Amino acid sequence: MWSEQDCADARLIRRRTAFIEAAREAFLSEGFERTTLAQVVERAGGSLATLYKLFRSKEGLLTAVVEETTVSGEEIVRDVGAKGLPLLDSLTLMAERFQQAFGETSSMALFRILIARSIDNDDFVREFCEEGMERARVELAAFFAARKEVAAAGANSPEELAGLFFALICHEHLLQTISGVTLDDSVDVAMRVRFFLRGAALAV
Repeated sequence: MWSEQDCADARLIRRRTAFIEAAREAFLSEGFERTTLAQVVERAGGSLATLYKLFRSKEGLLTAVVEETTVSGEEIVRDVGAKGLPLLDSLTLMAERFQQAFGETSSMALFRILIARSIDNDDFVREFCEEGMERARVELAAFFAARKEVAAAGANSPEELAGLFFALICHEHLLQTISGVTLDDSVDVAMRVRFFLRGAALAV
């Protein structure tokens, strides 16, 4: 039997999901600045008080939209690492998934909204981006630390390898997100992974 509290919690979860979906649609179609919280409530139902209770502000709602809509680098690294593939295959699959995640139109649009918000609130955007990238770097560093090939090579620390890998794989996609200019989508991620492995003395 569900208690009254269980039912209330379930309703709040459903309301949170509805707010995020409505806000995502509004942000992408109307833009962040032109979207009001009242419009989000009108789309999703519920009340403004509940929205404030869940997200505290429009920027808090934007953070939730981005987190729920986009696949985090941390998730990608963890999922691929759990497959137990050879190092070359693991890194190639990670690179392909990063490319796919950055290349999605909705993800690019949301990230550009975050970048635009940095004009008015650079602390909010810096905290969001740094925390997200830091979690991904930590996860990738842990992946490298657990690989016997890295321990045998001993040339770079797992933390250094994580930073270099992200710089090599994600650079063009970040430029595309910032500029809004569609770059060459034929980037050979497998070639870049092999280049990374040779440079890190991890070639297999």
